[in-house]
Amino acid sequence: MKASRRYILLIAVMYMFTLQFAVMRVILIFQYWDEIYALMCIPIALMSFKSKIKEKSKYINHLLITLCLFMLIGFISNFVYHYQTGIAVIRDAFLNLKFFMGILTTYYLFRGFKIQQYKYQISTHIKFLLFSYFILVLQNKFTHFFSVADMRFGVYSEKIFFNHPTELASATFFLILLLMINYVNIEKDLLFIAMGATVVLLTLRFKAIATVLIFLYMYFIVISGKRMRMIYFIPLIPFVGIIGGEEFYFYFFSKNAMDTARGALSFVSLKIARNTFPIGTGFGTFASWTSGIYYSPVYQLYGINTVWGLSKDWPQLVSDVFWPMIIAQNGFIGCILYVYIVMCIFKIVLQCSKVDKRLYLAGMGALTYLLVSSIAESAFVNPLALPLSFVIGLTLCVYNQRERDIN
Repeated sequence: MKASRRYILLIAVMYMFTLQFAVMRVILIFQYWDEIYALMCIPIALMSFKSKIKEKSKYINHLLITLCLFMLIGFISNFVYHYQTGIAVIRDAFLNLKFFMGILTTYYLFRGFKIQQYKYQISTHIKFLLFSYFILVLQNKFTHFFSVADMRFGVYSEKIFFNHPTELASATFFLILLLMINYVNIEKDLLFIAMGATVVLLTLRFKAIATVLIFLYMYFIVISGKRMRMIYFIPLIPFVGIIGGEEFYFYFFSKNAMDTARGALSFVSLKIARNTFPIGTGFGTFASWTSGIYYSPVYQLYGINTVWGLSKDWPQLVSDVFWPMIIAQNGFIGCILYVYIVMCIFKIVLQCSKVDKRLYLAGMGALTYLLVSSIAESAFVNPLALPLSFVIGLTLCVYNQRERDIN
């Protein structure tokens, strides 16, 4: 594919991920965009086998092997316990793979494309969207042209034309990370990063704000010319503890956890993992979107089908967590494998610092967002994760291209 066509394709994909949750309110087919993008990796990968471009990375190989083992554990659990039907198992297995398929789709689509040659044009589109969100959010504080969401600390959270403030926060942070990949000018780009951070702040989503603050902390360390070292993360430990420590203890170990859907799912997930040691109950059985659509008997078996949001009649909150889903469905072995998968992604992102620290920032920003949101969201299996898989896939493409140029 010609470079100009890949540039147009990249811009189109960027706009699709940025505006998907706003557009799908009018055009329903857009709600399947993230699934379509993930599934594209299959035909693209088959066509890419003939390519002469061969990449060697032990971390990518480790990731793929561990991911296969993780999926195998889930299928074995389904075979052993028979809690779900075949269609529910397949749909949930796909949800678990979707994020990683998104990385592969991006990698195969753009690995031969010299993105840096078009970074000025790409950054112009990114800045246009960031500026637009910034202006729309500010004017809405005075005109209320768009509806607002919930009130926190006496201030309404902004969502402009999105369904939920989290969607606006995610789309804005996605654009900030893309700007890192297509960095042009420190002073001018810093202004647009500040605009994006302000938009995220005005959504009043605590996890998104925490992620942006951590990202800005890493950004100023890198921009100052220092090399990212583990010692720089030590000041963040109390910050992370304040944000997630109390929630973690309440959800997993507090007796009062059973009063809320998120707490009940977390508390019971450990009990399930012990009772089904070491493999879990299988895909589509607990704390996943599929387990609510094809209502899993596990909820009744462990007595949480009466908790608000987890009932068969209204299972809207069954997927409000992430790690409890991994712990219950894939057991302790599956949880260990998934932690190693995340570590492999971290190692892949860490390689990017060899050629450009801003690439490292983009990848780390995406990974940080997912890890912070995994405290109380479906994180890696959430539709909001696909744009971040696009960022990670793109950083890998640029890294490989820059490494070839250096060699």
